[in-house]
Amino acid sequence: ALHLVLVLGYWAWVQRWFPDLSWSKTSFDKELFKKMLWYGIPSMFSGGAIVLLTRVDTQIITVVIGVSAVALYENAFAFAAIQNMIARPLNKYQFPRMTKYDENGRHEEKQQLFTSIQRFSIVAFGAFALVSTVGAESLLTVLFSSTYRDAAPYLILLTYGFLFNGLASTILSALSAHGYQTTRMYLLYSAAAINLGGSIIGAYAFGLAGVAWTSVITFFALWALCAYVVVRKTDLSYPLPMVFKALSVIAVMLAAGLLTKGLV
Repeated sequence: ALHLVLVLGYWAWVQRWFPDLSWSKTSFDKELFKKMLWYGIPSMFSGGAIVLLTRVDTQIITVVIGVSAVALYENAFAFAAIQNMIARPLNKYQFPRMTKYDENGRHEEKQQLFTSIQRFSIVAFGAFALVSTVGAESLLTVLFSSTYRDAAPYLILLTYGFLFNGLASTILSALSAHGYQTTRMYLLYSAAAINLGGSIIGAYAFGLAGVAWTSVITFFALWALCAYVVVRKTDLSYPLPMVFKALSVIAVMLAAGLLTKGLV
């Protein structure tokens, strides 16, 4: 009864203060509605892939390794995922501008924007990775307590995994700006499938290190697929030489970090 009263009360409030929203006065542009569905439904289903990419690890660790290992992995994962906070504003900046440039046929400005975003991304994510590699144990101690110092190797691995995830997200944003929402969905589910299968195998074979390595491989594969697809689907060119130069330096950083932590 209370629920019914709330619904009727809300409806009466809408009718009183927003009379223009009445169904009798509302008209729909069918073509616009179709475009919204075509664009919105793949975007909605992409959320499921993102959940599989970011949350399935914990469930696998719980079942295969044990609850005690979850806290170590989750704290490392949470800190590494801070890189999403770097990628998000970059994508917010890139998306509307690239859409406008694409609609107006301003190819040079669109390419310049895309290249600049990639350049800034690799520098920002690389700096984050360097700090995480050098100070993994200290960061975990300060943020979560000394109990979680043992998560340092996994933090290093996950940091580099999220580096590739950040790079991939900027490319996915560019694909969305060109209207390739369905392609974006397929790419995310492909990565989710890799992560699901790899995490199960990795957890049984190598424990937490196997799950963390799976994240690195998954996000690297997602980035590589995105870089390939954006060149095939759009008129953008990917600044591969510049990115490879940066990644070569990052690979040395990763190797040094893993050697000091005994993961290689």
